[in-house]
Amino acid sequence: MLRCVARRTRSGPDSSHSGSVFTRRLASMLLVLASAAATAACRRDAAQGSRESDAFDGIVELELQRLGFEVGGRVASVAVDRGSDVDSDTVLVQLDGRMAELSRAMRAAELTATEARLAILRAGSRKEDLDALNAQLQAARKTVALLKSNKELATKSNLAESSVDDISMQLHRAEAEQRVLQDRLVTLRAGARPEEVDAAAAQVEAATDALALEDERLAALALRAPSAGTVIDVLVRPGGIVAPAMPVVVLADTRRPYVDVFVPQDRLTGIAVGTPASVRVDAENSTFDGAVESIATRLEFTPRFLFSPGERPNLVLRVRVRVDDPDERLHAGAPAFVTFDETA
Repeated sequence: MLRCVARRTRSGPDSSHSGSVFTRRLASMLLVLASAAATAACRRDAAQGSRESDAFDGIVELELQRLGFEVGGRVASVAVDRGSDVDSDTVLVQLDGRMAELSRAMRAAELTATEARLAILRAGSRKEDLDALNAQLQAARKTVALLKSNKELATKSNLAESSVDDISMQLHRAEAEQRVLQDRLVTLRAGARPEEVDAAAAQVEAATDALALEDERLAALALRAPSAGTVIDVLVRPGGIVAPAMPVVVLADTRRPYVDVFVPQDRLTGIAVGTPASVRVDAENSTFDGAVESIATRLEFTPRFLFSPGERPNLVLRVRVRVDDPDERLHAGAPAFVTFDETA
């Protein structure tokens, strides 16, 4: 458009005068626009400065969990990578469990055997066993009766003393066998003694505890996420050896970061656990909702990393604000500005 106007001005008789007028008008318009833009920018800066003057400085941080095993062993598999989103109870890393599985199978067999023995003792004797033992006892009684009759007959018949002694020995042996069978029959009919049942029950309880311990050992070979979050780092690979409590996975809740701000003691009025807060970062136009999660119990000097040098000499309290960030727009390490709704 300017080039067309320039051509027209050069073709007219008063081209220099017309061009000068047009240039002044254009310069005036540009000056007005620049002034308006500067005024708007100043207003934005003033508003932003006003907002930040009431805000407390902090840094966005993530709640990191360094997870490790309760037991040591060889890493069998790693189920996650850096950046993986996991749910609560998701298996992250698995240790080799072949030896633990064999040990559990042995404990399970021991439990089955002790339970079977206890069941036999509690059930008592079978009818078939009682009938068979009763038949043996009846046969023993008949044998005793027959030997008694033979002894009386041998005595009356004046048989040799050796023959009578032989019959007497057989009679004593038969009577002893009869008493043994009678005692066994009484024992079978009475069932197991309470002490035997209690001992078998204690063996079952011990075997049950041993099996539960093996199950706990097997469960400890799988590292599970204690809560939903994002995997920040994986520190092991399959085939590696880990020790108990050695960190193997770093997990963070990226949807609920926090900001620690340091509030001067004379500005703590109205701030308590649960107080709503707004969090702003430079990279986002909108603010994030949060709430005071904890307040320190001891005063301290303002840390060096805060952005306002004028506040450093003040005694302050650390206030942690938990931020809701379901879309994961906040990043750890970003400067944040927190304002509190002290009237809520």
